[in-house]
Amino acid sequence: MKPTCDTQSKDALLGTSLLGRCLLVLVPLVCGLMLQAAHAQGLTLVSTALASSSEAPLAGVTVYGNYAYVGGMSSGYYTGRNIGVRIVDLSDPANPQLVGRIPLRRRGTHANHSHGDAVVTHINTGAFQGDVAIVLNGVPDAYPPASYPQPYGIWDVTDPGNPEFLSVLNLGKDSHISDSGDLGDKPYDAKAVAGNYFYALYEGKARPNPRDYKEDNRLAVVDISDPLNPEVVGDWQDNSEVWLMGLSVNQSGTRAYITGQWPPPYNYQSTHGYLYILDIQNPSQPVEIGRYVFPLRGTISSVFIARPTSDDALVVLADGSWADGRCGILHILDTANPAAIHEISTFELPPSSVPDCQLSPHYIATDIAIRGNMVYSTWLAGGVRAHDISDPTNPVEVGLFYAGREVVSDPELSDIALLGTDLVVATTVWDSGLFILSGPAAIPPTPTAVEEGNAVPAAYALQQNYPNPFNPSTEIHFGLSEAAKVQLVVYDMMGLEVARLVDGALPAGQHRATWDASGLPSGTYLYRLTAGAFTETKAMTLLK
Repeated sequence: MKPTCDTQSKDALLGTSLLGRCLLVLVPLVCGLMLQAAHAQGLTLVSTALASSSEAPLAGVTVYGNYAYVGGMSSGYYTGRNIGVRIVDLSDPANPQLVGRIPLRRRGTHANHSHGDAVVTHINTGAFQGDVAIVLNGVPDAYPPASYPQPYGIWDVTDPGNPEFLSVLNLGKDSHISDSGDLGDKPYDAKAVAGNYFYALYEGKARPNPRDYKEDNRLAVVDISDPLNPEVVGDWQDNSEVWLMGLSVNQSGTRAYITGQWPPPYNYQSTHGYLYILDIQNPSQPVEIGRYVFPLRGTISSVFIARPTSDDALVVLADGSWADGRCGILHILDTANPAAIHEISTFELPPSSVPDCQLSPHYIATDIAIRGNMVYSTWLAGGVRAHDISDPTNPVEVGLFYAGREVVSDPELSDIALLGTDLVVATTVWDSGLFILSGPAAIPPTPTAVEEGNAVPAAYALQQNYPNPFNPSTEIHFGLSEAAKVQLVVYDMMGLEVARLVDGALPAGQHRATWDASGLPSGTYLYRLTAGAFTETKAMTLLK
């Protein structure tokens, strides 16, 4: 049973964030209800973790390999503990185990606390070899907020059970900012990582008036090839007064996607949302190559995040705007030509199926993860939803998971990440835990049919993948001398299947399949083509 809810303490915590303040204004929180039986349709609950109040997730989850890095805070409202960022071993998804913890700096009482979450990457340079986590507020207490308003601790997590502090990266110059890292405290927790570079939104100037949101917030690019000596090497900003909110980087590390809104959201009534696409092939010189502006129609407006498909042809954007009678929206945008971005379709919560969304801003889109043709999204009290976007003009909801009854005080799922080939990890804003879900399977990728200009080969053939090494996606080409039933399967070095790229009949000709290894650890993998009596296996290297 949950401890009695301390309403005053919880209100104090909510009040530190933009989202928290708007929730307090519009809807009084109902405390003390027990977690109800989970309801799922198309999304199956596998297990839960960190469900006790002493391990309360407070938004933010990254999955790297078989480990989840779950955001936390420096002082819980029940225990006063330094919960920190928790590292959970998910190698057995049915039995998750808390194995490590990255502490956050303390700021005194629970009403004056630090939140933090992490992103993780692999570094393989002359200066360092191993995995590193970059953690908002993950620094010792010796780095006070007055001098370090937005610090990122860099930690060696090569052994996830024993994180080791390496260095501090300090961004931001505004001593007035909240450093909670909660949903509403953008851009202070908007960050991403790709290879040897870390990307974060930050505020470049101090604000004499903390309510003045018109100063310059921008993107910093940080070289972390030597994690003991991180170096800011690039910078980008929009010279208008747009308030930057969300940040993601594509799988190849060549594009950054930044969301924003205008006017700045101090009164929660922005009228326009923004999507910026930056070319970051040269990380020291980010270049804007696309911009999309769209109207916001909410009483409360929050453009949380935009994430691309693996080929960058589409972007799904989580518009957290709420208005009486309409709740949250996913925009599906055509971004194949960044200079001519346009909307293809949208998805909103059907008021008939979620009647409470018309009464409460607790039903809005907050985070997105994409696997193949499947889009997974969190909607706070609206649960986790899965959409098939095989036809992007007509997204179809194929999965739904509620963590409790559809009332304000139930678990509110706010952040999402992918695990392996068919699992989803979601966290709650407050104290109801981490959920591991089995999602509806993405449609197996179908290779391109006979490629134009290529004759039917004289024999079956499997080519070496390209690029190799790769991060995180690669193409595999193969030829069929005659029509056949084909299987193209990827295995790890233990012989366990990790992906089935092709499984079905194909015509004669040249074909290709793409493997997206996001969420898997660096290493050697095997891929095997079976076509009729023909079988061939080759090796490839994932290097993050």
